[in-house]
Amino acid sequence: MKSAYPIVKYPKNIERKLKERSTVLSVVNNEEDNRFDFLFPPVSRQPARYPGKILWGVFGVWLMVLGGIALKLMTTGIFVGALVLSGIGLGVAARQIWIDSKVIGVKNDRAKVLPEPVTPPKKSGHSPIDWTENIKELTRSKETSTAQVGVSEKRFLGQLIESLPGKITFGHVYLPAGYSRPYSADIELILSNGLGLQIEIDEPYVGTTREPHHCWDNDKDTKRDYYFLDQGWVIIRFSEWQVVTNPGGCCGAIAAVIIQLTDDRSLTKLAELGKGLEPDSQWSAQQSSLMEKLKTREKYLRAAGLWNQGGKKK
Repeated sequence: MKSAYPIVKYPKNIERKLKERSTVLSVVNNEEDNRFDFLFPPVSRQPARYPGKILWGVFGVWLMVLGGIALKLMTTGIFVGALVLSGIGLGVAARQIWIDSKVIGVKNDRAKVLPEPVTPPKKSGHSPIDWTENIKELTRSKETSTAQVGVSEKRFLGQLIESLPGKITFGHVYLPAGYSRPYSADIELILSNGLGLQIEIDEPYVGTTREPHHCWDNDKDTKRDYYFLDQGWVIIRFSEWQVVTNPGGCCGAIAAVIIQLTDDRSLTKLAELGKGLEPDSQWSAQQSSLMEKLKTREKYLRAAGLWNQGGKKK
């Protein structure tokens, strides 16, 4: 399925633990102490709307009085009737005023008893997750890859070593059961708590054969990722364009993942750089062929000083 770089994939057990912690933190940060709500029901802090009713009642009474005065000119009997109705209206209005004063007084008294609502402080919730079982499931190879290292990979490895803590090396080779050709990882990073990250840099086409590479409509990378996820590795994929044009942003994106897995808040400032990393959509085989014709790779490599005018990589 088509996605956008950077792409982060977690093994199922790691993903489950991260979701559990996310759920717990959401509950902790939003829960309120409501054990004593039955003692003091909530009081509205909004002003009462009774004055509006009182004003309309008074207005109605005076309207009746004015009507009575007008009718006095016509007949004494009607005037007496109007006075009676006016008296009834005044009585209703007075009763409503008395009720409203009592209600407002009770509300004010309760408001004095109850303290102003205070938002409970958020708990930090940054206690690290115990990854012991996950680390036991991490499969590591001692056989170094002999695959040709690309110029973008070599430069980015140096950037990672300067920016991030942990054991960072070029990838090793892994041979799945029943396979004749091994998988080769680009860059491997072992975290302080023992978890492993594989950092992959995807080029749109092969530099030598010019064939489409890392296409979303080809399941080769998907099968490869499933294998390493089953071996306990976390996988982070960047496009080569991202690594070449914004290596700091890529380091920031990796730092954000490390914070998730280790709670190492010393990387917060570096992780902020990841917010400036522009997403890059995955490409299809057809789009890869078009980029090859337009020499897309050569253009951004040359702009970064990684490709000579003669067409050779530095």
